[in-house]
Amino acid sequence: MWNWLVNLTVLVQLTASIEPFHEVALKCESTSEINNEDIAYIACSMENVTSSSNQVTVTSMNLSMDELKKLNMSIYIDIVGNGNYPEYFPKNLGKIINGTGGFTYKNTPLKYISRADFKDFAPDLYLIILEDNKIEEIPFDTFYDLPDLIYLDVRDNKLTSLAPNMFANSPAFHTLIIESNEITELHPDLFKNCPEFYVLYAEFNKIEEFHESLFINNPNMTVISMRHNKIQNIPIDFTKFKHLDVADFTHNGGTCDTMYFSFEPYDEHYDKNEQKKWIKTVPEFQQKIEEVCRA
Repeated sequence: MWNWLVNLTVLVQLTASIEPFHEVALKCESTSEINNEDIAYIACSMENVTSSSNQVTVTSMNLSMDELKKLNMSIYIDIVGNGNYPEYFPKNLGKIINGTGGFTYKNTPLKYISRADFKDFAPDLYLIILEDNKIEEIPFDTFYDLPDLIYLDVRDNKLTSLAPNMFANSPAFHTLIIESNEITELHPDLFKNCPEFYVLYAEFNKIEEFHESLFINNPNMTVISMRHNKIQNIPIDFTKFKHLDVADFTHNGGTCDTMYFSFEPYDEHYDKNEQKKWIKTVPEFQQKIEEVCRA
């Protein structure tokens, strides 16, 4: 038996005249024990849960996943490891939480994932967080059965590379977080079939080469965070990105070490000591890149 910490976030769809979704935080006071060979039930004790808009109220209910699936809700499951877990993905997990909009599976010894692990999830699964595990590789076809996937977070793992075109069957994919791995290169075809892609957090890796064609099909790039890598050359024309908010290449060493464009500091990466290094406009940023960071 494993002990799981499970949090449920339910997005309740309301009428079109109101905001389309409202978040309802469900307090999970207890969960069932889940056997990795026979995952069958997740239940939470909830009381007096109300949305911020007071449009939806959930009071004193015990809901199994089967009951949750009957509601007009998009359910997000957060599973946090707290024990002796295997290196492989739990069997039947997809069948049990099938119908959820997204899930987190983090802080475990998980080392291997494959396409078979996701075959039981609904094809409309759109968000996956596999943070703080031990994943060494993601096979190229792992997410091929998830056409609605838009967000993947695999920070704090042991990845050394990402397969080209691994999001080929997820055309709406737009956000990738791969920080704190051991990645040495981003393949130029990584986002080839993702025209909606616009956010990349790849800091704290070992990336040495930044390919000119990496974002050739991604004109809506908004965030490119590559700080704390080993990049010496930046052969990108940033002026083609009309919505760019952040391009961070600080702490790469050499002449490109201080390359940081931003309209304003952004959250977790704000560093007051680097405030004077900010470049405020894309043309100015591009000019500096061409002066010191182009081969």
